[in-house]
Amino acid sequence: MRGPLTRRGKSIGLLEHALNWLSEKEDYRTDIVVQLKPTNPLRTAETIDKCVELYKESEDIDAVITVVKASIHPLKTWKFDGEFVLPFVPENVFGIKEAAKTARQKLPAAYGNNSCVHVINPKTILEKHSSVGTKVKGVVLSREESINIDEPLDFDVAEIILRKRLGL
Repeated sequence: MRGPLTRRGKSIGLLEHALNWLSEKEDYRTDIVVQLKPTNPLRTAETIDKCVELYKESEDIDAVITVVKASIHPLKTWKFDGEFVLPFVPENVFGIKEAAKTARQKLPAAYGNNSCVHVINPKTILEKHSSVGTKVKGVVLSREESINIDEPLDFDVAEIILRKRLGL
């Protein structure tokens, strides 16, 4: 059985615990939380600084997150229904008829959360129980900086990119 901090399978329990512990044990309250996940080793200090600055200059937001342009547009995805495939997203989304069959260039740009950097308002964590919230700003990163190591192939790609960066 999982403990109370990991029961949800998300980092929000850990963030809540850390903020509550700091408040109760150290009488410390922070104005900002910066979450850097270890599976994104190619993010840069400049990106972290850019996200923090965007958060600081923005009023009343829940978070700043990093995103990457989607390699496959979500409106062009499919799902299996028995032996057939159907558009994953219902027809006429965003006023686009048959979006799954529409040229990619005619679709609005789509971005995915790459989890490289999350700059979060502590109130979002403690009051909304979310690490993102709803009032969110984004910083677009390159595919290279967005590498997220989830499987051995991702590690191999990250290693190649890092060797290239270091001139090895």
